[in-house]
Amino acid sequence: VFVPFRHAIEVLRDRLRKDGFAVEAIHGGVSVTRRTEIFQAFQTEPEPRILLIQPAAASHGVTLHAANTVIWWGPVTSNEIWHQANARVHRAGQKNPCLVVRLCGCAVERKLYDALDAKTEDMDTLLSLYKEELDT
Repeated sequence: VFVPFRHAIEVLRDRLRKDGFAVEAIHGGVSVTRRTEIFQAFQTEPEPRILLIQPAAASHGVTLHAANTVIWWGPVTSNEIWHQANARVHRAGQKNPCLVVRLCGCAVERKLYDALDAKTEDMDTLLSLYKEELDT
């Protein structure tokens, strides 16, 4: 699960653990050594089965073919991070069909996902989405 904001990662992690799920979190405050341990366990062990990841902390150089589902808790504003993060499950060794799920809380988020899918990386596009929402 890619979660753009660290606080949201912590809230989700606590909730999922309370509900009995084996979950780990990766964000900018997690050391490289600990990240490596978490990714290795995810790839080779039965648990954890859920990773909550701040996209910028793991969008490059990580293989996650033990997963076949990517869930976006919210959109990011970087086309590169969006495409690189989604590619973490589409790696050599992947044996399953992959699914990318985009959770939307409003029309602006939906339009931002659409812009990311279209590889639109233009601050004017992002600003126009927010302006359009404010003007309605």
